[in-house]
Formats: sequence, C-alpha cells, structure tokens
Amino acid sequence: MAATKFVNGELLSMTPQEEADFEAARAPRLEDVQAQAHARVDEVRAKVEAAGVTTGAKGQRIDTSAAGLARLALLAAGDDGQGDVSRPSAEVLKAAAVRVDACAARAAALHSQVDAAKDAREVFAIDIDAGWPA
Repeated sequence: MAATKFVNGELLSMTPQEEADFEAARAPRLEDVQAQAHARVDEVRAKVEAAGVTTGAKGQRIDTSAAGLARLALLAAGDDGQGDVSRPSAEVLKAAAVRVDACAARAAALHSQVDAAKDAREVFAIDIDAGWPA
C-alpha cells in the first residue's frame, strides 16, 4: 500500500521521495540513540559493580558498592596505622579491585561499540546487558 498524505483536505499518494523523507524524519537520530545507550551502559555498570563479589574459602561476600569500597580502603589503611594488610584482607581488596576493573573494562568496550555505530540499528544491536562479570 502506498503512503498517503492529506493536501487541502484531499487524500493523495506520496511520491517515493516524500515517503523516504517522511520515514527519515521518523527515525531516531544516531546521537540521541548513542546518548541513551551510553547512559544505559553507565547504569548497568553501577548496578553490576555494586552487586558485590564472593571470595575466599569461606565464600565471604564483599560489598563492592562505592560505600563498600570506601570502607574497605579505610579498613586496609587502619590495620596497623601503616597500611599493612593481612593476607585475608589483601585477598578481599584484590577481589574487589578485580571486579571493579572488570566492570570498567566492559563499560569501556561497550562505550567504544556505541561510538563506532554508524546508525541507530547498530546501536540497538549492542547487547548492553551481556558480558559483565558474574
């Protein structure tokens, strides 16, 4: 069925160029779609980072939210006043750092994919929810 338009109260068929222009105007702008995708990447990163990580033989759960990481840093610095961390504390800090680094790397890769997209369809094809650390 051909696209139609109203002109002076009369229903007329659109020319192929008019139809193409109409469809182009309806399509989302690449810049808008990229901005939304970047925001979604940041949102997912924050959620995954804050989910925590389990480490050690006892399966200790570590809070890797911003507040949890700040507490870990304070505890590490306060062990003996010199920042000397016992082996279990070092394991906890390393697990938290590895998780945060993995989230940063995944986010950077996704941001690069979004920036490299040539059109909105390519942005929509990026699976922002996949590939994050468990």
